[in-house]
Amino acid sequence: MKMDHQLGHKEHQKVSNLLPTIGLISVLIIILGLVFMNSPKNSYKISVNEMKEVVLERQYLLRPPKVIDILQNSDTMYQFIDLRSAPEYLEGHLKGAINIPKHKILLDEYKDILNQDNKINVLYYSDDQCIACSAWMLLRQLGYKNNMVLQSGYQFIKANMIDDFSPMKAGYSDERPLYNYNEAINSNSGVSSTNSSSNTNQMMPIVKKKNKKKEEGGC
Repeated sequence: MKMDHQLGHKEHQKVSNLLPTIGLISVLIIILGLVFMNSPKNSYKISVNEMKEVVLERQYLLRPPKVIDILQNSDTMYQFIDLRSAPEYLEGHLKGAINIPKHKILLDEYKDILNQDNKINVLYYSDDQCIACSAWMLLRQLGYKNNMVLQSGYQFIKANMIDDFSPMKAGYSDERPLYNYNEAINSNSGVSSTNSSSNTNQMMPIVKKKNKKKEEGGC
């Protein structure tokens, strides 16, 4: 019985002696893991406040008249980047545009196109410049250079600048209201704008009074 107790005490002593070594090895493994752990592939280069200032300056927007000037003069300084899907791109796109679908802009194969010094990229989407702005903002925060956004979108340029060009149609405004508020208010209140205007213009019929005949007869 005493022998068993001594053997148990020796085994316990061995384990106790190994604990510091095991702990040291564990700490070393954790440290090595932190040192050699892969760092994030992408990291922001500018702060939120810096990004806000860039956005408020609105220098990143390329307006429709300039787009027509680029297309007509084949200005090689600018390069259009079509962020739509491949089928949409194949249906039609701006002359010389490169198709990079919006969900692929961070792939390594496109980095040399989107981050370079030789050209100015002009990102565009269909008829929603917000999507192009989102892509531009991400690239700008990552430090990518020479990227702009086409104000309006491909559909507006095609309809008003390419298919049916007129200088009067170049005044695109991204602050134009999306809804007809007067019509919405009238419809919700049960008043029709057309009926109300027509009713007010109608004149009430004139009713002529009949003259009473003098009573005939006498004494």
